[in-house]
Amino acid sequence: MSVRLRHEWSFARISATVEIVRLFDRLFTRPFLSPESMSAMLKTVPVPGDHPPDVRAGDGLGVMIDLSSRYGLVAGHAGGGPGYATAVFHFPDVTGHRVTVAAMVNRDGRDLATEIVVHLVDLIAQQLRDNDA
Repeated sequence: MSVRLRHEWSFARISATVEIVRLFDRLFTRPFLSPESMSAMLKTVPVPGDHPPDVRAGDGLGVMIDLSSRYGLVAGHAGGGPGYATAVFHFPDVTGHRVTVAAMVNRDGRDLATEIVVHLVDLIAQQLRDNDA
């Protein structure tokens, strides 16, 4: 069997989870792009159809966006290749806290990593609510 590597697979192949989280967290909290570039990146084109767990999915320039998340404008990216899936998303308002989460799994299917990220954020939100109670 031969596997042809494609350029979109390289992100997870060369990065650790902590590096991916740092990059996306800094992208949205300490922007290193110009305001014009950030605006262009977040200009969203709605994606027709259902794309769970997104409420209202859209695509920006290089980012996937959920326009109607209960956690604000959620942006990140997901993908995968043979034997792995990766997702990283920035959540600007998880009960008043910004949270960036990444998941890497050794299974095919990009939705699996996205589902793990969303589940982790829901658990973090519940813990934060419990701590505030």
